Amino acid sequence: MKKRLHYFLLGCLLTASPVVSQEFFESIPQVPLTNEQELSARSNTPENYQLYAVNTSLLNNGLVTLAKNNQRVINLPTPLGIQRFTVKEAAVLSDALALEYPQIKSYSGVGLDDPTATIRFSQAADGFHAMISSKNYPVYFIDPYTKDHKILIGYQKSSTKNQDFECFVEDQINAYQQKSTALSKTTANHDGKLRTYRLAVATTAEYSQFHLTNQNIAASATEAQKKAAVLSAINTSMTRVNAIFERDLGVRMQLVANNADLIFFDPLSDGFSNSDADELIKESQAKIDNIIGNANYDVGHTFSTGGGGLAAMGLCLTGVKAKGITGSGSPINDTFDIDFVAHELGHQFGANHTQYNDCQRNSGTAVEPGSASTIMGYAGICEPNVQSSSDAYFHAISIQEMWNLLSGQGSCAVITETGNTPPSAQAGANVTIPSLTPFVLKGAGSDTDADNELTYTWEQIDNTLGFPMAPDASSTGGPMFRSVNPIGNPNRYMPVLDTVLTGKTFSTWEVLPSVTRNLNFRLTVRDNVNATAYDDIKVGVDGNSGPFVVTSHDSNATLQGNSTQTVVWDVANSDVAPVNCSLVNILLSTDGGQTFDTIILTNTPNDGSQLIVLPNVNTSLARIKVEAVNNLFYAVNASNFSIDKTANEEEFIDFALYPNPTKGLLKLEFETVSSKVIINLVDVQGRLIKEDVFEQVPSVFREELNYGQVASGLYLLHIKNGAKQMVKKILIN
Repeated sequence: MKKRLHYFLLGCLLTASPVVSQEFFESIPQVPLTNEQELSARSNTPENYQLYAVNTSLLNNGLVTLAKNNQRVINLPTPLGIQRFTVKEAAVLSDALALEYPQIKSYSGVGLDDPTATIRFSQAADGFHAMISSKNYPVYFIDPYTKDHKILIGYQKSSTKNQDFECFVEDQINAYQQKSTALSKTTANHDGKLRTYRLAVATTAEYSQFHLTNQNIAASATEAQKKAAVLSAINTSMTRVNAIFERDLGVRMQLVANNADLIFFDPLSDGFSNSDADELIKESQAKIDNIIGNANYDVGHTFSTGGGGLAAMGLCLTGVKAKGITGSGSPINDTFDIDFVAHELGHQFGANHTQYNDCQRNSGTAVEPGSASTIMGYAGICEPNVQSSSDAYFHAISIQEMWNLLSGQGSCAVITETGNTPPSAQAGANVTIPSLTPFVLKGAGSDTDADNELTYTWEQIDNTLGFPMAPDASSTGGPMFRSVNPIGNPNRYMPVLDTVLTGKTFSTWEVLPSVTRNLNFRLTVRDNVNATAYDDIKVGVDGNSGPFVVTSHDSNATLQGNSTQTVVWDVANSDVAPVNCSLVNILLSTDGGQTFDTIILTNTPNDGSQLIVLPNVNTSLARIKVEAVNNLFYAVNASNFSIDKTANEEEFIDFALYPNPTKGLLKLEFETVSSKVIINLVDVQGRLIKEDVFEQVPSVFREELNYGQVASGLYLLHIKNGAKQMVKKILIN
């Protein structure tokens, strides 16, 4: 039975305009249509999605003006609404193939409304397909929702589920396979150059027929029309694959001039064993060699509808370089493109599996817990599963493997200078932390190219086998922390801060050790153009210390602003070897722990108790954080508490304190409510530095305070006049 969609488009698209801001897309609600439209094929429908109407003729006209070396501003759909992108062509088809099929296009773009956003999209016979990355949201995909391509569906990868799929790597013919990976602290940069490989993609007749059906191509259509339809589908897949390879590795694949000769329609004569991976991989090599010629391509691959993948690590090698196949009963959209095609091509470019679970596991790179979640893992198909489908990026260990191959065996690419300077990465110094204690990995990245938007991933790279999955706190080896999508913040809470704020120190795929062991992490910095850098850090865990815990303020009490409180924490041997933390900082959050931007004390002794003065604020979401100085671990009190604001600055009539910062002399003015004023200068460790008491003051207090002999730094000025009191931060230079 055919799937049908019943939706009504409210409103109409804006008409064409000569300016670049013309509207091609419009968000639409999900309400019944007056006429039926057949749904486009999907392996599964996302749980959460947004529909868009697209004016295809207007879009095509707008893109026609985009010659290869030109760019223009186009409004495109994103999770944050329709936004502007500067777009240029990023061809998947070689020049000769593009001349033969001028209607098949691929583009790249950079956001104007959101400068952190990048987009790759294709527009051809199979409709509009896009993949958008941004610091502000997870990767967002857009595909046709209806077969007439007039309605699109936008969704995030996390809303989809994976299909059954099994991938094998042909060990017996691997010319290159890195079975172990050096985990010592090192720094590595890519060179910022673009490597272009000639790609040959063959299709079985079954794959071709799937896309002819999905695009409503009649059986009576010409062979040229049919090949254009299938080539459009290949172009769509490779647009997305190239987006990832180019960002993470500086690699672009372009279809060879006569790639259309590798598209077949008759299962009886195509020479392919569609559902037999062992035979198909050999046929892939032979067919591509015979039709394209060994000297005329660098990497070859065959798409099928068989369920599974098989690949050899033979990039650039005669007799091996076309031994790569990807098959799926629904060879379309993000699951096929990211989880399957990018995965198998990842093998051909030198990457092994990354999952720790024993499903086609590679021991040297089994650094992701469970099924893994990055491209070279088995997300959703190797229990216990971290998540249902792969995220659209390569793990740091995969990047290292592929870069090693690109620098050696895979050096047959055409290398182009881009003018892009690689970023740098700094993971920080090795440390030792107490057991069962949360910590924050703190990194940094830099780039001389000011326009590049850096993103960061922290990933564990421990691969010792023999430990349970999901991770267990008592494991002395193996991965304990999952990989998460690249973000704009160079720091990562381990586990995620929300877990700690609920009173826990672990989740299923982020587990703090209870025993002595080492945790090795890699910080990868992406410039989101074509270069990455990485740096490693070793976090030792001491099983004889910890957990480091804040024990005070464990109930939702109400405290007064400007009041003195005692913060208590369990040092738990964190002050002695091997942790050796002698000092801590005490911070306050007023938003339930989402940010700790109020500094209470710095560099106070790690002795388990400290008097503090609460700031004079109103909040019901106060949390206290005690963090190690020159280390990474921390603790947060058990629950939110309230602070009631006392007399504030506005209630000190005509209050003035200046200059601030000061070189030592401060002028203080306000209307008094009693004849006595007490002013205390306190350092950030809570120590009284100086007290001034003024008796029999007039109705207006005007005094110059002399702190010229006080050391430079940040201080708290406590002012009390009758029932009114306040605290002001001052900086003495």
